[in-house]
Amino acid sequence: MIRSFQKEDTGQLLEIYNHYVKTSISTLDIDEVNLETFSKEMERIASRYPFIVYTKGKQVLAYAYVNLWKAKQGYDKTVESTVYIHESVVGQGIGTLMYRHLNKILKTKGYQCVIACLSLPNAISVALHEKIGFNKVAHFPGIAVKFDKKIDVGYWQLDIV
Repeated sequence: MIRSFQKEDTGQLLEIYNHYVKTSISTLDIDEVNLETFSKEMERIASRYPFIVYTKGKQVLAYAYVNLWKAKQGYDKTVESTVYIHESVVGQGIGTLMYRHLNKILKTKGYQCVIACLSLPNAISVALHEKIGFNKVAHFPGIAVKFDKKIDVGYWQLDIV
């Protein structure tokens, strides 16, 4: 079931997120995030932007939200997306469902463009975004470091008008 984020989801979202902090370049956070910091950030985002979770029973298996792209007013119709999927259900179509649901919400709220920032290489995330209709618009080689390796960063854009 897809529903709106609730404060009570935060602990499960943090478990999903910290898994990626420890094991992948999907996030460029190096250190695990603590509950207080994560909770404040999730509540800040949910108070301003669409934020959804995918649940099975009481377990949160995925979450997706959008956030500020740039602070200048001319960017008000553009947002940056974030999607994280529990490692046990990656590749089962949940990311696609989440994006389709999120994009419907964004259209009704008048947003026009979604930006996705992907650490590379990340074939699964690239495939998800391109399946949804995102197009790669920028590539920055070696601009980040994680696990003592230089990481490329790419930007994908989806027009939702």
